[in-house]
Amino acid sequence: MKKTLLFFRLIAIGLIMLFSSGWAVGQVIISQYIETSSGTTPKGIEVWNVSGHTIDFSKTNLSVYKGTNGGDPSEDFTLSSGTFAAGDVIVIGTDADVSGTGTGFKDFVEGNGSTFYSKSFTFNGDDALVLYLDGVITDVFGTPNSDPGSAWTGNGVQTNNQNISLISGIGTGDTDGWTDPSERFIVTTSDNSLDDFGVAPTMTTLTWNGNGTDWNTDINWTPNTIPTPVHNVSIPTVGPGLYPIISNTTSASCNDLTLTDDGTLTIASLTDNSGSLIIGGNYSGSATAVTYNRYMTGDNTLNKWHLLGSPFTGQGIGTFLSNNPTVTGMKAYNEGEDNWENDYTSATTTQFSLGQGYAIKLSASGSVLLTGTPNTSTVDITLTYGANGNGWNLLSNPFTSAIAANTTADASNNLLTINESVLDPSYTALYVWDETSTSYLILNHTGGSPAVTLSQDYLQAGQGFFVRAASDGATFSMTTTMQKHQTAVAFKSAEESTWASIMLNAETSNAETNTSILYRSDMNKGLDIGYDAGLFGSNPDFALYSRLVEDYEGINFMLQALPEEYETLIVPIGLDAKAG
Repeated sequence: MKKTLLFFRLIAIGLIMLFSSGWAVGQVIISQYIETSSGTTPKGIEVWNVSGHTIDFSKTNLSVYKGTNGGDPSEDFTLSSGTFAAGDVIVIGTDADVSGTGTGFKDFVEGNGSTFYSKSFTFNGDDALVLYLDGVITDVFGTPNSDPGSAWTGNGVQTNNQNISLISGIGTGDTDGWTDPSERFIVTTSDNSLDDFGVAPTMTTLTWNGNGTDWNTDINWTPNTIPTPVHNVSIPTVGPGLYPIISNTTSASCNDLTLTDDGTLTIASLTDNSGSLIIGGNYSGSATAVTYNRYMTGDNTLNKWHLLGSPFTGQGIGTFLSNNPTVTGMKAYNEGEDNWENDYTSATTTQFSLGQGYAIKLSASGSVLLTGTPNTSTVDITLTYGANGNGWNLLSNPFTSAIAANTTADASNNLLTINESVLDPSYTALYVWDETSTSYLILNHTGGSPAVTLSQDYLQAGQGFFVRAASDGATFSMTTTMQKHQTAVAFKSAEESTWASIMLNAETSNAETNTSILYRSDMNKGLDIGYDAGLFGSNPDFALYSRLVEDYEGINFMLQALPEEYETLIVPIGLDAKAG
């Protein structure tokens, strides 16, 4: 093999703009409100985390805006520290002695096991409140820019002189506002007593009634409500053809999921989309009652491999192959020997290992069916660095929803940030096989600018990927807080990302290889962990790569990020090819 190292002064000539969309699970709502019937205290609100995930206020600020006497709402209080667990409540209010209780608001709330934040609110019954989470409105109390007089009222419920609580079964915010508080609240007390503050609302159980098959249709549930993360779900026996289907474009959430008797649940998938299910609590039911469909391409004449895992426990590999006759090959990767093991057969008795990836190929395009007990817990994988290996481990998303891969998807709860310390610093990226280009593409903090990266910030359910361990025996974690709803197969970030970039390509009559250079002001000439990505390719005899401008142990890089010194930096470019 010839190895050639060339030195180029690369001038960035392309500026790539990424436009894309995402879907945020995070939501908080006002679950209780008190406005004093005398004096200035107590005044406060209880806020409920119905997102299904822990919220880190240092990354995702919570703000309360107040509209005084029908005016424009303006910022009145912001939380920028602390965490907020899924399903919990916090209380923000006047920390003062409360007549008739013998204790302060703070003491009362903390006595109920919740966190209290002191704020000397001055709102009255005619002042609208707006909740913002990370700059996005999640709930509106009253009607902004409208003065109702002394209060909004309806059916005995009013926004002054009362302690009012959210109606049982409501688990979403009202971002348009309302004029009748009785649509969302009931009266708890009218004498300044703090009953129920600091106690999370009770989870309501929704039962499938079989009026149709669409999970996302309210009349198919009793009572008629589409499940949210604050609902428990029960699916009993209703008869053949009447069980729920989470369509390929549906994002479904619940707390506990219980399937009784013959109850079943199907998650659908088509060419461009796959349904998504996040179970915030526990699963109870048959180990074969939930089926996940994953659409994949296949062809008898082409050797198209995919990397796949199962989001279930109890999934037998032999049973999987028997149930999916279009799967013509399936094998595991052995890091210790740095090679692929022999193909599994329908006689294989072992099960899918949760969080492990496998290579499979299909004779024809279509959905492969995975079934078992849905995983609802964090999955920790022990990485290996075998004597004959290079530290490459094949893993997979172990949940029935997508998971955040980088900081664009989630500032802190993402695969790369949480596992940075256990990955090789020069390879802090996820390497995903792309059957179209027949090469591994990079998913890291850069997003999807150049040809060697994926234009996505998430990994779909069951998606397999390679990581390179820094050492043997370290733990790679895939946590429940990483789960996100992303029904589209091709994931793109919700934000616009701008990089100046150069993409280099080399090709022969039957092979192609690429490397990319990115420029941004906050990058360095040396190693930028999570942005620079070392070379991992399927064709060691034909590879194009760069070396760091300030060299880091002579490592070859598929992707290099540099500061915006376009005309002065000299970038080493390497090309490996067979002699002749």
